[in-house]
Amino acid sequence: MFIDKGSYKALNIQQIVEQVKPLSELGKRLKQNSKPFSKGREAELRSEYKKVQDLTQGILSNRDFRANLTSALSKIDNIKATISHLSIVDELTIQEFFEIKQFLFYYEKICRNLKITGLTNIVDLYPLAELFELLDPEDQRSPSFHISNKYSERLARFRGDHFELTNRLKKIEQSNYERAKSDLNLKFTGKQVTVSRQNREQLAKLNQSKWFSVADENFANVTFLFRQTDDFISLAEELNRVKMDVEAEESSVRISLTRRIKPYENILLQALNETAKLDYLTARAIFGIENSCVIPKVNCSSEQYQGKDKKWFIQLEHAVNLPVKKDLENAKICYQSVNLEFNNRVNIITGANMAGKSTVLKTLGQLFYLFSYAIPLPCAKAEMPTIDFIFYSSATEESHRTDLSSFASELVAINSAVAKQGEGLYLIDEFARGTNPHEGEAFAQAVIERLLDKSGFVFSATHFSSPSEIRSADHFRIIGLSQEDYDKLKDSLSPYNNATQENLKCRIKELHRYMDYSIEQVEPLLEPPQAALMIAEILGIDKGILDKARSFLKD
Repeated sequence: MFIDKGSYKALNIQQIVEQVKPLSELGKRLKQNSKPFSKGREAELRSEYKKVQDLTQGILSNRDFRANLTSALSKIDNIKATISHLSIVDELTIQEFFEIKQFLFYYEKICRNLKITGLTNIVDLYPLAELFELLDPEDQRSPSFHISNKYSERLARFRGDHFELTNRLKKIEQSNYERAKSDLNLKFTGKQVTVSRQNREQLAKLNQSKWFSVADENFANVTFLFRQTDDFISLAEELNRVKMDVEAEESSVRISLTRRIKPYENILLQALNETAKLDYLTARAIFGIENSCVIPKVNCSSEQYQGKDKKWFIQLEHAVNLPVKKDLENAKICYQSVNLEFNNRVNIITGANMAGKSTVLKTLGQLFYLFSYAIPLPCAKAEMPTIDFIFYSSATEESHRTDLSSFASELVAINSAVAKQGEGLYLIDEFARGTNPHEGEAFAQAVIERLLDKSGFVFSATHFSSPSEIRSADHFRIIGLSQEDYDKLKDSLSPYNNATQENLKCRIKELHRYMDYSIEQVEPLLEPPQAALMIAEILGIDKGILDKARSFLKD
């Protein structure tokens, strides 16, 4: 499994990938069933990203291309069942012919737009113009379909006879109605007349008339049915015979057309599959455009960076966590993108409360997920390697089990992750915060050192000091709130007053404005920042609590 349900939910992946919106059912299915580009598939990933990049450039360079392409893609139906009928039936239905022609009509539009924009290498295109012409004998250039007279002279003749007989029958029927009305001095519409038994005069007329016969009667009324003349009946029988001739000839045409379409079965299926690929590629390109994304460089371990191969090199400039950015913008808080650069397998990140450690880990998880599915990344520049799986551990995320504490849930999850095979991405967010500090610190260090034996990336955010002693890891710190900015906030927000719900929002907004979320590399053994009192003051926590906390820290 590339990512477990808990990690998928904790990283807010769904909120991001639902913005990648294929328009056809086939495109949506392809997205749903697509597999990640894991280790060993770097060449395929580069190729897929190149297609997304070419489509992106095509959309940006041609104002009409996006509208024309997406309009056609949205009309593509899943007709695989119809196409599969070609191998098992001798005669397709009118609806099935229509479905095939409609697909061909919009497929031709898609091909034409790709050719105009010079993007014929994005997906395989198939020559289906002759098949469309077969289903469009009158050159209507529309997706509609009917059995045309051009398919058969006999059918044209039978339909002509049917039309003539129908008109003659209507004239005779109308003439008979008029004669009956005149003979009986009676007004009626339709083929039956209902008369009350109390109207004896009219009953007598109708009973004696050659134009009507009794169809039904009850205690109150008698219903008469119009009786057609012999010439009408004879002509109706002839019309029915011609109708059968028309139906038989239409069936012969459908059988003939089905036989001529059968050789196209495989190519139609291939064209459908390639259209689904194009739909998914287009959805990713549009996602990239709408979120100011970049096509990343896929790492090659044979390259060097700062004297080391690039197997563990990650570079993300102005990386964006899209769900966090949306939430902050909704709260009218300015979002700060981050620059991330790593060149070691194991990386330990420290920082003050609310400095953004968890956000950094989640951003990494989100970007690696998007990267593994060849989706453009919300960055200004990106370079990273492929991975085999993603694991995220945090006590703050809801456990899927109600019979375990948060710490126990962490232990169970990390135990499962350690058993995974391959080069994965381990995101450990303040492991063991839910147990006593002494044992928690031991477990935090033990987990990281155990993961040193595994193959894959390890990013651990922690407040504990002992992980800083791991010399084989690279160590980073989120800068957070400087003393100068803290003093400004302290003066402007009067933090010794209890915060109301309203001014708490103001305090949080100001805190975000002054907080520096950038990350810097530091030396091992550096104590994690301690800024809990500063944050508590900014949030307007009760002065008595703050004073007692200070005295306990001094002691």
